[in-house]
Amino acid sequence: MVFERFTSPARHVIARSQELAREGRCRRIDTHHLLVALAAEEGTDSSRALEYLGISEAELRARAGQYGKRHWRASPAHIPLAERTKEAIRAALREADRRGDPELRSGDLLAGLAGNEHCAAGRILADLGVGREAARAAVERASSPPP
Repeated sequence: MVFERFTSPARHVIARSQELAREGRCRRIDTHHLLVALAAEEGTDSSRALEYLGISEAELRARAGQYGKRHWRASPAHIPLAERTKEAIRAALREADRRGDPELRSGDLLAGLAGNEHCAAGRILADLGVGREAARAAVERASSPPP
């Protein structure tokens, strides 16, 4: 994965998702780790967008818990991205391109997860009534300066 295009907050989200995977003793960073990290990294456009959508970090953690498998051994030192997570990041890069922005923001990661019901995070968001267009609108609102 190429992370040069990621803004600093988006990089922090990826690092937070690795921490969450490590806490769960997971072997890979899955999309549900990424989704919780998007809410947990305060002050980002993704965390504000999720607030606008009425979705809390606690609710995402509870829903994500049904997808994680806890292993008896600790996670490896380097936890790789799961294939579905790589797909979500590629979708996020397409979101940034759609906006004409060379940088990928955390909101792009949220939009990349939304609408993809082939991954855990996409199913969680769908269950909460959030599709790609709703995520895009919330991210746009969160990214706009207050009136």
